[in-house]
Amino acid sequence: MITQIVPREGREEYRERSVPMRETERPVLGPVTRRTMLRAGAGAGAALGAAGLAACGAGGTSSGTSQTDTKGPVEIFFTLPGSAGLEQDLYTGFMNDFHARQNKIKVNYVFEPNFGDYPAKLRALLAADTWPDIAHQHLSVVQDFANQGALTELKPYMNRDKISEKDFIPVLIEEFTHKGKLMAIPKDSAAFGVHYNKEMFDKAGIKYPTETWTWDDFIGICQRLTKPDQGQFAITTQRPAPDSENWEAVLRSFGGSWYNKELTKSNIDNSGSIDALQLFHDLEFRHRVTPSAYKFQFTGDAWRGGVVAMAFGHHSTTYFHRTEKREFKFDVVPIPRGKGGNFIAVGASGYALPSKAKYKDQGWELLKFLTAKEVQAKIASGHRWGPSRPDSIDNLAWEDNIPEHFKDVHVEPLKGKGKVPPMGFVFPVGQLDIMQVYKEEFTDKLWAGTGTARDAALAAKPRFDAVLARSAK
Repeated sequence: MITQIVPREGREEYRERSVPMRETERPVLGPVTRRTMLRAGAGAGAALGAAGLAACGAGGTSSGTSQTDTKGPVEIFFTLPGSAGLEQDLYTGFMNDFHARQNKIKVNYVFEPNFGDYPAKLRALLAADTWPDIAHQHLSVVQDFANQGALTELKPYMNRDKISEKDFIPVLIEEFTHKGKLMAIPKDSAAFGVHYNKEMFDKAGIKYPTETWTWDDFIGICQRLTKPDQGQFAITTQRPAPDSENWEAVLRSFGGSWYNKELTKSNIDNSGSIDALQLFHDLEFRHRVTPSAYKFQFTGDAWRGGVVAMAFGHHSTTYFHRTEKREFKFDVVPIPRGKGGNFIAVGASGYALPSKAKYKDQGWELLKFLTAKEVQAKIASGHRWGPSRPDSIDNLAWEDNIPEHFKDVHVEPLKGKGKVPPMGFVFPVGQLDIMQVYKEEFTDKLWAGTGTARDAALAAKPRFDAVLARSAK
């Protein structure tokens, strides 16, 4: 068995479960050599453990002076998730550009086509003592990898090459910092809002929401937009969980949160946290504003397909609407405001140098290239992925300014200029165990229609705290 990390539908985020490793699973290889094949094919295995990396030292600090005696180009190994088509083509182009600009480093790279499978396969490589020279890290797993000593602190490299943390979106730097040490540099971004179908709002006679709308407004709008006899609903089933930065923003808007700032205690029993959870429980089971409440069947994306009027999502929601040439008019707005205010949740992936990488200096050169302004601006210009740098974020917006408030949600807050502040989310060490507790107390009970949010929160609180206490040791 291995630990597989699977993405939620329509989202690039990780949730883990145990599944058998199949012999037919193989990564997609970029340009490779015999060395790459040996390293990439080192086999699947158990998850990376702290004891196995004890010799590396917690935090994986490095002098940044790895050397090689070879006279030819140094061959480095880079493993990253990348779906077939646009994403693999984009990064293959970046590798070609990198090779064209210098002749001292050759990158042998391996794509994992399934984004959700990547962390488990990276763990397997490390457990087999097959260390890439540069690796992908999602914000939901970076704390665990860092805590296990698998990553190298990057601030010494940045200081040496005069790269500032201010070159990157501030909340992203926070998300990749572990115990005061920067363990990965963000390579993209995703700012969340609520997308809505303007035509459904118009037909129902509902004014378009603004950044000042409230959760009470949201409930009323959901009720007015739900017309099961017409196959129209307000939203798909939404169940807040500690697996997404967007749900942390929702809890904070109610004055709650999943954890305290130090990540030593859970705040799930906070009245604001409970109120947020209960609201979404009521939307599903009491107000019945979702397709699932009526066992309504549909295929594809419910929002783009015109089944629901609103959808929580980041900038790619607009990208797919436009590239699929959906005809209905739409816009985007920040999440509703509660007693705690409202926020633009921002998530990301990043790049890290594994602590036992053979060629850290060379891996750093590739990392610098991929997170530099030129590459980040090109990423943003494609509109599918957001950049990690404020100086590149303007490229994410569409030239025709459709939807009208795209910049207000997906651009300006990341430059520190928005009406609603951006918010990051640092996942705790022990995320797998947290999600197991969540499954048992929330998924299997509250979201199955048993009990209240308060019941689930009070039952989960001591168990969450026990996980956080173990992880803090």
